Amino acid sequence: MPRYIHYAMEQSSLQAYIEHKNMIAEQSINLSSEEIDRIKAELQEFKSGDRVLFTVDDNKTAHMSITGVLEPKPDPCAIMFGFDMTTYSDIINGITEAEKTEGIENMVLYFDTPGGNVVGLFKAADVIRNSSLNITGKVVGMAASAGYALLSQCKLVECENESNEVGSIGVLTTRIDRTEQDKRDGIVRHTLVSDDTPNKAPDVSTEKGRLQITERLTKIKNVFVGYVAAGRNTTTTNVSDNFGKGAVLIARDALNAGMIDKIESELPTIQKATEPKLKKISTEELMADITLSEEKINEMVEKAALKATETTAATFEKRIATAEAETKRKAGFQALIAKYPNQISLINDEMNKPGAIATADFAIKMAETEASRIAAETEQKSNATDKVDDTKPKAEETDTSADDFVALASQGGF
Repeated sequence: MPRYIHYAMEQSSLQAYIEHKNMIAEQSINLSSEEIDRIKAELQEFKSGDRVLFTVDDNKTAHMSITGVLEPKPDPCAIMFGFDMTTYSDIINGITEAEKTEGIENMVLYFDTPGGNVVGLFKAADVIRNSSLNITGKVVGMAASAGYALLSQCKLVECENESNEVGSIGVLTTRIDRTEQDKRDGIVRHTLVSDDTPNKAPDVSTEKGRLQITERLTKIKNVFVGYVAAGRNTTTTNVSDNFGKGAVLIARDALNAGMIDKIESELPTIQKATEPKLKKISTEELMADITLSEEKINEMVEKAALKATETTAATFEKRIATAEAETKRKAGFQALIAKYPNQISLINDEMNKPGAIATADFAIKMAETEASRIAAETEQKSNATDKVDDTKPKAEETDTSADDFVALASQGGF
């Protein structure tokens, strides 16, 4: 049966870490003899009692780094792929040794870790919290998940700068569902458990199985939250509600939430060193500056209002001029409609053309069209009778004199 590990680790880092482990498990990597010797040597170095776990400065303060993936013991995968790694045993041994070293009262732990394995985490957290040393936890990169669980146990918690990240409180695991792959490969798997132990082998392909695993993770998470609450001297409810809900927070947000105590920055020191002497300003001078600013603001507001008024007026005038021009344009066509009502369809078609005006040529065309219509109508009536009735007056001829064109032009046409 595979061994499933519960991780308290930032998710993207965990994904990369697990992918590398899977590559080894599936034997997709062939190691040279030199590479195998290197891994063995580094594993031996981790086991060696001669390793230097911390340094001590002139002020008798111990300094120790907690970097990379956190594991209970050296992990060949981390070594193989060049992952930074810190073991919980190194943390415990380093603090224990510092406590025994004469003159050391303070210790600084430098964190840059995405978290790691749950196994061994809380034992290391107990050692940090119960240490006789004044331990400061300083984030120099990231202190996520298991890393934050350890950080929160320090007496003072700070970030080096505002770009640092902390949080990712929670526990997760990865289970591979090979159901579909097995179907394609013709493999049938049978998992048999002893009597009265139905929960021994949760089936991740079922909702019940996934729920069983989630419940287990939640119980471990509750232990995690309890440690953080105790370390930060707050309640578990506050941790659950305000410490990111599993997310990684930048330093400023973490400070506002109470996850850290301070953000250390060199910026205030630099400003103080280069800060010029300030001229003392009297109340009268300050009020004069304020008044001047108000006058300037009022002037700007008046100019803006005037410009807006001018723009509005110009727009309004333009609209009026456009409307008047359109009315004048249509007036010529309306005059033709009044004179030749039988030609309204042709006249409207012309009037609806963009920019068209009732020109003299168009008026003559309408007069000729109307005359043709009257002539055709007259001829039709004439053919309908045996002889022409001389007693009826002749059809009125259409008068298209120049005087009519002048009258139409005065109404906006032509």
